[in-house]
Amino acid sequence: MIFLPRQKWYKFSIHKIAHDGLIVARGTNLPSIGAPVFIEVEKKYLKIGKVADAFGPVEKPYITVRLNSEIKKSDIEFKKIKDIYVAATKTE
Repeated sequence: MIFLPRQKWYKFSIHKIAHDGLIVARGTNLPSIGAPVFIEVEKKYLKIGKVADAFGPVEKPYITVRLNSEIKKSDIEFKKIKDIYVAATKTE
């Protein structure tokens, strides 16, 4: 798990968490495929995965997020996380 300082982020609201842990979220900006995705934990940002796909209207796109292997679907649901943050630029 990695905590990073806040950078330029796009905020997305979680729409659905699928049985396999794939997250579907909606926002107002179109991120890059592969951009890192974070959740806020105690005013720090924890990397949970990467953008796998983007679809829908450009003005209000949906994205799918693949979770990192060490993050479980139940971790997100248990904390009742409603928003995720996507880095504005793709980084490795």
